[in-house]
Amino acid sequence: MIKNQKGVTLSALVITIIVLAILVGVTVGATTNLMSDSKIKTYITNMLLVQAKAESLYEKYQFEGTDLGTGNEYMGTKESITNMEKYNISPDSTTDEFWYKWTQDTLSKNGLDPEMLESSSESYFVNYESGEVVYSEGFVDTDGSRYFSLTEMLGVR
Repeated sequence: MIKNQKGVTLSALVITIIVLAILVGVTVGATTNLMSDSKIKTYITNMLLVQAKAESLYEKYQFEGTDLGTGNEYMGTKESITNMEKYNISPDSTTDEFWYKWTQDTLSKNGLDPEMLESSSESYFVNYESGEVVYSEGFVDTDGSRYFSLTEMLGVR
């Protein structure tokens, strides 16, 4: 008497493994893109908050007739173009006098979350005249490109 052998054939097992491998590949690729998109959107949101607060301060000081000078605890400290180049930032030299460095302390004084900067070595640079905001660490895209300014980051996605 011949018994009926029931079970999974080798070809069914191979096909199942191939389908699972394809699903894992698609999921990992999609997750990587979602994480990258989420990260740049966080950077953009933080930079827009800094930009809005900086514009508000600039308008206030313009209305009061206060000279921006070297900065203060709310405006950040004035940075020269040579100090900014170490962050690979090359703003237009004609607007050099308008770049100010915002640290975690500056963010806190302006009512923003100091944890918008992940470490004390990071900073934002604000150009009060143009409204541009630059992040010292930049955002590295999946293709290896690095973006520093708000304008550049808005053009990425």
